[in-house]
Amino acid sequence: MPPRLRITAGPDVDHLARVVVNGEECMVIDTEAFQGRLMVRVKDFVGDTEDAAHKSSASYFEHPYGSSMTYSIQVQGRFLDGVHCDNLVFGNTFDEPIRDNLPYGTSLALRFLSAIDPNLKHDLYADNPWAFSPLLATMYRIQACRLGHIDENTDASAQECFDREDWPVFPSCKAEDDYVYDDITPLFYSLDEEKKPVLDANLEVEEGVVQKMNEKSNAQAPHYRAHWVGQVQNRKNIKLTREDVLTFDFCNGYVRGAC
Repeated sequence: MPPRLRITAGPDVDHLARVVVNGEECMVIDTEAFQGRLMVRVKDFVGDTEDAAHKSSASYFEHPYGSSMTYSIQVQGRFLDGVHCDNLVFGNTFDEPIRDNLPYGTSLALRFLSAIDPNLKHDLYADNPWAFSPLLATMYRIQACRLGHIDENTDASAQECFDREDWPVFPSCKAEDDYVYDDITPLFYSLDEEKKPVLDANLEVEEGVVQKMNEKSNAQAPHYRAHWVGQVQNRKNIKLTREDVLTFDFCNGYVRGAC
């Protein structure tokens, strides 16, 4: 029998559980460092079907946003201890070498990927291969939300946080306007005494530059955001707090026939 794709997720590599592909319910991650939820969608999924809850596809792929994609990893959550954006990366690690199994043309493909994502760092020929890129730069879409008040209940569960009025909705992707849209502008503002957003002077960035990173006012926001966050010093200037919730979608249409 040919190998089948099995998708698992968890707080770390030692505590993984099977993800229901194309399911209706999110998998919840609730630890001392991170609270969030995720959903995995794969077009024409025929992988590990031991769990009858799996579906072959999802409405995500039926609308313009996702019609050209073959998979999506959608995540929403916050880092309870905060994190500098330069230390927040997304990518892959492998327990064993894969160099002997890489297809012909891999080196050329890696150069192509580096042109698309100049921040991508990798070594796929190492004994423990890896590839990482800054999360805020590499995501197809990413949306930030700064919660309206300081969370004083440090013992609240992830589900209790999801139920907060100011916690953002997890996009279901069942309609054209129900997807992750690009907007990291909340990360540049703080609330004054009257609870009004004020541009953080410590970030040394003009408001006109910030507003270009909102897809609702600038269709090129995803590209502008990737370019701006792609600069190391810009990433170092931004720190996520426990009140910052990120919703992001890592997806593309390059992976086919492996599910």
